[in-house]
Amino acid sequence: MFFRNPEIKKQFGIYMICSLIFITGAFFIGAEAGLCVLAACIGLGILFFCFTAYRYKRIGELSENLNRILHGNENLNMLSDKEGELSVLSSEIYKATLRLKEQTELLEQDKAYLENFIADISHQMKTPMTAFRLLLLRLEDEGLKPEEKTDIMRKMKSLLERTDWLITSLLKLASIESGTVALKKENISLKKVIEKAAEPLQIPMEVKEIHFEEVIEEDLCYSGDFGWSVEAFSNILKNCVEHTGMEGTIRISAKDNPLFVELKIRDDGETIPEKELPHILERFYKGKKAGKEGYGIGLALANTIVQKQNGKLAVDNEEKGEGVYFLIRFYKGVV
Repeated sequence: MFFRNPEIKKQFGIYMICSLIFITGAFFIGAEAGLCVLAACIGLGILFFCFTAYRYKRIGELSENLNRILHGNENLNMLSDKEGELSVLSSEIYKATLRLKEQTELLEQDKAYLENFIADISHQMKTPMTAFRLLLLRLEDEGLKPEEKTDIMRKMKSLLERTDWLITSLLKLASIESGTVALKKENISLKKVIEKAAEPLQIPMEVKEIHFEEVIEEDLCYSGDFGWSVEAFSNILKNCVEHTGMEGTIRISAKDNPLFVELKIRDDGETIPEKELPHILERFYKGKKAGKEGYGIGLALANTIVQKQNGKLAVDNEEKGEGVYFLIRFYKGVV
C-alpha cells in the first residue's frame, strides 16, 4: 500500500538511479570507497523509507478518522500532542469538523423551530377559519333578516381584522427570530418612543377613563431601533390597557445608570397567578384571565424585540398585590 503512491514511486526511482551512479563512481575510485557509499546509500534509503512510511501512516490515520466522522462517529479526538506539520493539519481538520458539527446542530435547531412554528400557526389559524366558515354558512341562509345579515357581516369583518393582525404579528416575530430583519442601532429618545407607542391607545384609555402617568426625562436615550421599539412598547401598553379596570392607572417611569437604561410600566389591574408568571412571555401562551380575542403573541413579540436590542424584559406582580409591572432594561454593554 505504501508504494501505490505515485510520489513514492518517483522518489524511490530517482533515489535508486542516483545511488547507482554514486556507487558506480565510488567503485571506480576503489573497492573500499564503493562499499562505504553502498552502505551509506542503503542506510539513508532505510531512514528515508522509515520516516516516509511513518508520515504516510499518520496521513492514513487522519483519512480514516475523517471517514469515521462522515459515517456518524462524532466522538473522535484528532488533536495531537506532538509538533510538526501533520499535527497542525490534524488540529485544523479537528477544528473544521467541530465547526461543521456546530453548523449541523444549528440547522437541526432551525428545522425544529420551523416545524414548531408552522404547527403553531396552523393551530392558531384553525379557530378563526372555523368561525369564518360557520358565519359564511349562516350568511347563505335565505331566511335571514337584514339586521341579522348586518350583524354577521360585522362579525366577519372583526374576524378578518383579528386574523390579519395575527398573521402580521407572526410574520414580524418570524422575521426577527430568524435574523432576516436587521434592527438599527441608533441613539433614540425613550420618551418619544413611549409617546409614539401610546398614540393608538388613546381612545381605549379614554373609554375606560384610565389615568396615564409618564415620568421620563427628555434626554434619556438608549441604542436601538425606533420603529421596532414602538412595536414592542405598543404591545406591552396594550396588554396593560386590556387588564386595567375602569378609572385605573398606568404609570411609566425610567432611570439611567452606567450599566443600563431601565423602564418600568405598571398598571393597577388584576395580578397574574404565580403559576402563569414564568410563561407570560412565551409564544401563544394565554393565561386563564386572558381575553377571548387574545392570541398570546403580543408579549412574545415584545420580548423578542427587546432581546434583539441588547435588552431584557421581565414581568412580575406588585409587592402589595396591586397590579402588574413590566421591567425593561437596555444594557449599554454586552451581557
